[in-house]
Amino acid sequence: MTSTDLYLDQIRTDILDHLDPSYFEVLFSRSDYYSRSRKTAHPDVRTCLRETYEDAPEYRYLLSSAEIVRERLAIQGYTADRMSRAWSEARDMRVEFLKKLVGSIGGSIATEAAVLAKISYAEWQQALAARERARFEGGPFPHEGFDLEGVFSQEPLFDVFAALAVRLDALKPTSVWVDLTELYDAYEFDPSATFHENLERSAEPFEADGGKIIILTEGTTDQRIISAAMRAFYPEFADAYQFIDFEAFRIEGGASPLARMVKSFASVRMQSRMLAIFDNDAAGAEALMSLRKITLPPNLRAMCLPDLAMARSYPTEGPEGLRLMDVNGRACSIEMFLGRSSLATKGGKFRPVRWSQWNKAAGRYQGELDDKFDVMKRFLSDLNQTPRKLRCRYPDMCDLLGSIFGAFKS
Repeated sequence: MTSTDLYLDQIRTDILDHLDPSYFEVLFSRSDYYSRSRKTAHPDVRTCLRETYEDAPEYRYLLSSAEIVRERLAIQGYTADRMSRAWSEARDMRVEFLKKLVGSIGGSIATEAAVLAKISYAEWQQALAARERARFEGGPFPHEGFDLEGVFSQEPLFDVFAALAVRLDALKPTSVWVDLTELYDAYEFDPSATFHENLERSAEPFEADGGKIIILTEGTTDQRIISAAMRAFYPEFADAYQFIDFEAFRIEGGASPLARMVKSFASVRMQSRMLAIFDNDAAGAEALMSLRKITLPPNLRAMCLPDLAMARSYPTEGPEGLRLMDVNGRACSIEMFLGRSSLATKGGKFRPVRWSQWNKAAGRYQGELDDKFDVMKRFLSDLNQTPRKLRCRYPDMCDLLGSIFGAFKS
């Protein structure tokens, strides 16, 4: 496979040499693809590639801010705290490995093991950053008495995304970018299409899942709303997720079928990260309780839609007439997160929740919002604004997306 070089500003790393390019969908969004002439390319790209492609009329590359790439990694679970813990575990494993070699190799290994055993994560990061910069600048490597990158060979850090997350934390670059120029020449990609579009059209060799987080919802409506909101509110993170296609495969919707789906995936030990999202109602509470009776694997998470402040005193209609009640945990569906303007009728009043039946297992009544389709329609028609305006206009949806992005951070 053609190699692909990843750069932190102008510092080249070799951590992508054996990575299927479809994994770029985890690190970069569709808007991060560029095809630029030698004169108009990003300054770091021009500096690093001008000698490699002397005759190339243009450069093709993916480029994003390091801050966004780091957050995309955190969404996948590669938080700074997790990297610190993973490094400590990998360091200890490396020390034990070196100690076993002392008898056959000798004193230098014993010295390295002793130095590595005492160093802290912060000190190791400083040494790694100094070494990477020295490699870029052509100066002598700082000598710390041990192999700086040897820790990466241990299991907790033997992961491309972990290696990148650690380097981003250590080097604190401004941008992250990948050279795709040679890749396009090798595989005859369509020059008018984006990199991600070319990946989708290519059956081979890019058939891997790409590490996206799969979102499981109770039905098509939840999927449609969350997907559209991600794309509109946070386009830089939307490509890190994919959704189950209910309509194409005629998948049964609802809280109980979703719980059964989660149990099925847990039983076969699938490797992909999956997040199941239940409505914050009586049926969702019952389904989530059934999942708490089993131990889900670390790559599979389940959550209810978060509580809403507005839902603590919301109009409801039942046998006792119209009353203000707390509908969190009883009737809080995805539509409740679509903003006051979407929930209001033409007369300016909120559409009420109508109580339907008693849920014995959850110990509460189940309710449903009136005219949910119209609420969704009004919300979706308002998504042609800038992400900044949407995040200000719809704070509840913004909080919900934040909960989704944070699902694998803990």
